[in-house]
Amino acid sequence: MSDKLNKADGFKKKLLAAAAEKGFENAEFFYQSSRTRRVNVFGGKIEKYQDSNVGGFSFRGLYNGNMGYYYSESLDEGEIDKVLDMALSNAALIESEDEEFIYDGKNAVYTQVNTFDPSLVDISAEELAAYALELEKTAFDTDKRVTNVLAATVSTGESCISIGNSMGLDISERSNYAVCFVDCVAEENGMTKENGEFAVYMKKDKIDPASVAKEAVEKTTAMLGADSVKTDSYSVIIQNEAMADLVDCYIGNFYGENVQKGFSLLKDKKGEKIASELITMVDDPHLEGGLSTTGFDSEGVPTRKNVLIENGVLKMFLHNLKSAAAAGEEPTGNGFKQSFKGTVGISATNLYIKNGDTSKNDLCKIMQNGLIITELSGLHAGANSISGDFSLLASGFLVQNGEIISPVEQITVAGNFFSLLNKVKTVGNDLKFNSGGVGSPSILFDEISVAGK
Repeated sequence: MSDKLNKADGFKKKLLAAAAEKGFENAEFFYQSSRTRRVNVFGGKIEKYQDSNVGGFSFRGLYNGNMGYYYSESLDEGEIDKVLDMALSNAALIESEDEEFIYDGKNAVYTQVNTFDPSLVDISAEELAAYALELEKTAFDTDKRVTNVLAATVSTGESCISIGNSMGLDISERSNYAVCFVDCVAEENGMTKENGEFAVYMKKDKIDPASVAKEAVEKTTAMLGADSVKTDSYSVIIQNEAMADLVDCYIGNFYGENVQKGFSLLKDKKGEKIASELITMVDDPHLEGGLSTTGFDSEGVPTRKNVLIENGVLKMFLHNLKSAAAAGEEPTGNGFKQSFKGTVGISATNLYIKNGDTSKNDLCKIMQNGLIITELSGLHAGANSISGDFSLLASGFLVQNGEIISPVEQITVAGNFFSLLNKVKTVGNDLKFNSGGVGSPSILFDEISVAGK
């Protein structure tokens, strides 16, 4: 991957120099490359091994007041004239009143983040297979009620990004990770349950397939014998993973572009109380071990820790260069695009609700009687990202006198996300991130409507 960065760097310098000679007033080069290796096992044998590489660059340049674009997967220096000619043609065709921004990087200070570990690069295909086989074997060995392992997968990912422009910006970053995922099925007394678990690792010596498999088995077998509960309003603990998934649905309300377009209920509410004083929500791109940890965004803007909600009060929105200019504010380092082919939007990095001081067991004791929701389903269809309303299938556990009594399924929880944030009774201390990089501790709410039997 370092060889690719070196090649991209050489191409970048020649491209930007040629752009200046062509008469571009300003120009930007964005390069992104990634490699993913994945091993799937089934029945004690390797089912599939994948090794994929994708990457390329995008160019954009300002010419006679219009921005021209071009992207390609090839870093062939012989194609530089073609790149610039195509961008010139696009600039002549594009008619837009939207102001375009290329970050000058002057006086920018970048935080050095630890996103790359050489030991992960050295993992062989044989080692990946051994990890995956351990996932499957441990799942079967942990509990006799496990009858099938639908997926046992271990993968590694590595990526690099390089950004440069004609104003002197020149930055790059490498990152990598490993992931273990297992999905198992358990059966007892004619009832079948399925569940899974994943873990992300930033260092090879931390990879622990056995613990992932055991956690998956525990989550799956715990739901055997589950039944519904009667329709009513309940005190509810939404467990960390489920709460993170719920928060994930409503992140867009904190994006400056959505606020400006009227796609957020939080418009004009900056400085107002929108949640319980127990809620503080942070977007931290410098979080050690975070899935989206980075020192800069796709526009080259330095990333920074942003506090969106502090003790219940809405403090700010996330911005890219364009939305920040429209708001008359500084960019927050949240201008990201999904690939070199895409356009810049706004995205959170490692966004999470901060921990409280209460353990999960103590949350149950405080609640005394109610439900623990461990999983929410139908989030895409059952959650309105703008209004905040949700009606979601859920499962979890019934709690009586502070103790977990039995597993619960076939229930629907309904409410409004923004109203829910004002019904917080206690915040747990078990912060956990979902696969999308959104995190939350378990949270006890006073009352949520539950439809059951």
